[in-house]
Amino acid sequence: MARRRGEAGFTMIELLVTLAVSAIGVAGMLALQLTTVRTNATSASSAEAVTIAERTIEEARGLTVDEMLVEYEAAGLPIDHDFGLQTVSGRTTTYLRRILVEENEDSDDLLRIRVEVTWADEGRDVNDPAHRHIVSLEILRTRQEAL
Repeated sequence: MARRRGEAGFTMIELLVTLAVSAIGVAGMLALQLTTVRTNATSASSAEAVTIAERTIEEARGLTVDEMLVEYEAAGLPIDHDFGLQTVSGRTTTYLRRILVEENEDSDDLLRIRVEVTWADEGRDVNDPAHRHIVSLEILRTRQEAL
């Protein structure tokens, strides 16, 4: 008996086209998921770096100028201290800190305190500019201020 035209089912070509279109869609969704995960990780690392910079700058605000010179092993102003090999470990990232303390050009009574926190993408070298990230915070305070 001859089959009727409407009951023939799917052909192999139709199934292969459907499979190809589905595979392209799934690959696109996986790429989107991977991009989202990387973006979230970068945002988390940036937020952690800002927290470390805030903590470091607040510690410096709490010191007198003489205490800063001792704490940061400086002979005088300006101070440029990179904390040596003292890294700060975050959840998934290791951060390097640097503090710069200098007199303000406009007033001898004001100090400019700048903190830079540096890190690299996961598993990358922090000295490679293509994968290095830097967050910096800066405040002005008087010489007499110490919390």
